[in-house]
Amino acid sequence: MLDDKFGIIFDVANKRSIAWASAQAAAETGGGEELTTFEVIAFAVGVASLFVSFLALWVCFHFKSEADRVADETRRLLSEIRSESEAITRFGIGELERYGAAARSLMKRKNPRGRNG
Repeated sequence: MLDDKFGIIFDVANKRSIAWASAQAAAETGGGEELTTFEVIAFAVGVASLFVSFLALWVCFHFKSEADRVADETRRLLSEIRSESEAITRFGIGELERYGAAARSLMKRKNPRGRNG
């Protein structure tokens, strides 16, 4: 009736428990290899560890690709800012020089002797 069946018997704590008697009966009737509670827990922990490892790898790759995208966008924006600041500087320096010259000329006309007030 139980041929080709698989089962896990938990809680084999002592020789008087039903679980212990069930495990013994299964072993006596050729029930195959018995696993202790520790072995079952160790297997479950191993599977969980493998799952967590794959999850961690996925998270790393996901956030790395996102970080790479943000870094590329940042480089593009900084390049635009640099280009625009160079253009402003080229235009602005000449304009500031002309403004300074006009201001000095105006001050000389108002105060020809170089005195304040």
